[in-house]
Amino acid sequence: MSKQRERGFSTLEVIAAVAIIGIALVPIAALQTQLTRSQARLMDVHAESTAVQNAMALLREVNPTLTPTGERRLDDNTTLTWTSAPLSAPHPATNAPQFEVRLYRVNATIQRPNAPATTLAVDLIGWRAVHEPAME
Repeated sequence: MSKQRERGFSTLEVIAAVAIIGIALVPIAALQTQLTRSQARLMDVHAESTAVQNAMALLREVNPTLTPTGERRLDDNTTLTWTSAPLSAPHPATNAPQFEVRLYRVNATIQRPNAPATTLAVDLIGWRAVHEPAME
């Protein structure tokens, strides 16, 4: 009488296969966690960079002579505040004598929720109209 051998996987083979798969999945899970953290950091850096670009664009339009301090919303969650201090004495404009110009240092702060404040300083030229007495 011949014995017929059963075909299939033994319990030991199944346990070994599950262990190998488990060991292989640990680095993949760690990589996924690292990718998620990197994505969150990238989004924070992108939001900060966009806020700084928007702040610089807005500050280009500010006349520190007329608006030495101010606050503006850059978006729903971001606020820009600035103060300015003169760096030079007023000078008459060379190409427009009815104006005087002055150099200012503008210190700005960008505040976003759940993020540290970003500060920047730029030098801007402020101007104002000078009213000359009427000639008779």
